[in-house]
Amino acid sequence: MLRIFVFCVAATAPAVTSRIGEERVDVATERVNAALDGLQKYFFDAKGQFWNACGQNGGNGGKDPTNFTCTCESESPYCKNCFRWWMSTTMQSLMSLNEALPGHTSFDLTMQQLDGMRKHSPYTSRALPSWAYIDDYLWYVLMWMHSYQWHGETGDLQDAANTMELMAQWGMDYTCGGITWMFPDVDPRKNSITILEAIQSSAQIAKALQVTEPIRASTHRQRAQDLWRFFTDVGLLGDDFLVHDNVTGTADGSFHCCNATVKPYCEARNTITWSYNQGMFLGAMVDLHGLTGDDSYLKMGVKNLDSVATKMTQAIGSAHLVLREPVGLKVQDGKCNSHHDPSESAGGDLYSFKAVFMQQLPRFLSAARHLMQPDQLAVVTQLVKDSSDAAWASRALPPFPTSDVCNQFREPPVPEGGPPKFSWDWGPLPEGEFTCMDARTQSQVLSLFVADLQIAQMLRNSVSGEA
Repeated sequence: MLRIFVFCVAATAPAVTSRIGEERVDVATERVNAALDGLQKYFFDAKGQFWNACGQNGGNGGKDPTNFTCTCESESPYCKNCFRWWMSTTMQSLMSLNEALPGHTSFDLTMQQLDGMRKHSPYTSRALPSWAYIDDYLWYVLMWMHSYQWHGETGDLQDAANTMELMAQWGMDYTCGGITWMFPDVDPRKNSITILEAIQSSAQIAKALQVTEPIRASTHRQRAQDLWRFFTDVGLLGDDFLVHDNVTGTADGSFHCCNATVKPYCEARNTITWSYNQGMFLGAMVDLHGLTGDDSYLKMGVKNLDSVATKMTQAIGSAHLVLREPVGLKVQDGKCNSHHDPSESAGGDLYSFKAVFMQQLPRFLSAARHLMQPDQLAVVTQLVKDSSDAAWASRALPPFPTSDVCNQFREPPVPEGGPPKFSWDWGPLPEGEFTCMDARTQSQVLSLFVADLQIAQMLRNSVSGEA
């Protein structure tokens, strides 16, 4: 009897697992649709083809709806004050969604938005400002590479390559190593996010150009490897395989520093381990592996994931492995306008960090899951599921609470029955505290739900034997 019982379980387990996987795909799809509906209904500017966020390109509409506007400059086709770096991650989420669900209703929106960004995004080699954040440009390089990999549009590849080459011209430090965060910068600062973006961008471009433009591809390949060498030399990857934020020169306390061959030597200055640095590290490991075929990069990524699950998660309700940032963010007051970002105490970028992690995670798992133990894969899968469940459980439905200082629909209130909005930390709002739910927090949760969908599909397909 025991043998028969074991045989039955073994024979039916794949079908049961596949059915459970299919159910998770359905759950994730429902959540994706709800988050995307809210993003478009509450925050999208159809005329300018960008999303509004308090303190960045608009403010609270309320009694003065003109305060929540951003218009393109008449003297330039580029809308330098309307587009932000996190919108590139939003676009990558939309592309990933359409890759996961061909024929999804968001396809036309995604294509129209890509076309709008080709025309109006300032993050291109064609727009030459007097100063710039190099990391902002590199987010769009990665977006155009994603677009090229999805649809094969050679114009997007060329725009990505040209922009990456301009950023190298602006920021590569050929004496001390690395690439700077800002151009120009009197005290050159180097941080993990810019270096990892440049590694990913250069590696992807090198692969894309290796047949048609081998000499140009070689330059990008060498840059990716040089930046990786600097990253490891200066200690941005900790002993626990979590990525630190930035480096400084210890000789005189300035930011300017060099690798371990030239003084002042760099060392990790800020040991905060933001989630987006971890996500970009995972992506860089995928691209360096793709460039070299060396599995050691993927193995480092697996160690990073182990540390993320151990040290960068928290329990929220019944969900135990919810991704968290190393510091909290408290909205200090009820202000929300074009001159005041309610998240400014910690920086508005924090609202988008976990979106980057979730955007990069599925592609890493696709490349590295054959190197992971079953328990390691199970923990990462649970991390995404718990994060998704916690975010969904804490969603806000209209009419939205007065504690949401970023709510531009107070007069008149949004009628009941509309799509939900989501907070940045995927947990319930503490009693009596303000919150801000805007395009950044909505885009971040969209990335989470898309990752949940992609990973559910991956697990379902691995059981059913699909590629």
